[in-house]
Amino acid sequence: MTKEQLATFLVRILDKDADAKAKAKAALSVGDPTVTDWAKGYVELALKLKLLNNAPNGTFGGNVPADRELLVKGSFQSAKTLEESKPLFVTGGFFETGDKLNLKLTVQIDPKSIDLSKIKINDVPLDPKLDNFELSKDGKTIIIKLHKSLQFDDPSKMPKIDISGLTTLYGNSVKNDERNPIPVTATELLVTKPRSTTPSTTSEPATNQSPSPEPTPSPSPNPSQNPNPDD
Repeated sequence: MTKEQLATFLVRILDKDADAKAKAKAALSVGDPTVTDWAKGYVELALKLKLLNNAPNGTFGGNVPADRELLVKGSFQSAKTLEESKPLFVTGGFFETGDKLNLKLTVQIDPKSIDLSKIKINDVPLDPKLDNFELSKDGKTIIIKLHKSLQFDDPSKMPKIDISGLTTLYGNSVKNDERNPIPVTATELLVTKPRSTTPSTTSEPATNQSPSPEPTPSPSPNPSQNPNPDD
């Protein structure tokens, strides 16, 4: 593969074939004798997107063989450019337990870019000495273990979470702004329901109850009379 063929391949990966063809006519007027006419639009766009660079002498060197290092660098830069065109932000924060916070993202994160002191809950930064984290297998969820449990009294008033300094594996910045704040939720077990202030009603005893009638004593049986008292 030549260098101009690599430029064409990388531009097409980004689905910018039409843009390259549109630039081809203008590129012919500028001219670079080291680039074939059919590849001039692709080479110009590859240079503009910084997918590849010119040689030290100022020419591109279109027919120079593309070595392994150039292929790796060009592929990395192409993947980075493609990633930049996608949403890169935190999609939500979820308090799974009082001391466990999951932060979900749209893209894989570089673990080296995670600094707990740059993650704030209600404007209070986390403490890297007391709090800790791990990254999910897919690299899209930061699982934070807080040193202090949180309890929420009102599910409609979740704490505000701010994050800065996160970057992807390709070095692109991940951020939320005022137009795209981080939505925060919590498991129902963490949301305490306010105690009811209404006293419980109990049935009171009736005040005009008729007294229970006293039992009528049974008459004692008459003693048997002896008709013959002298007997």
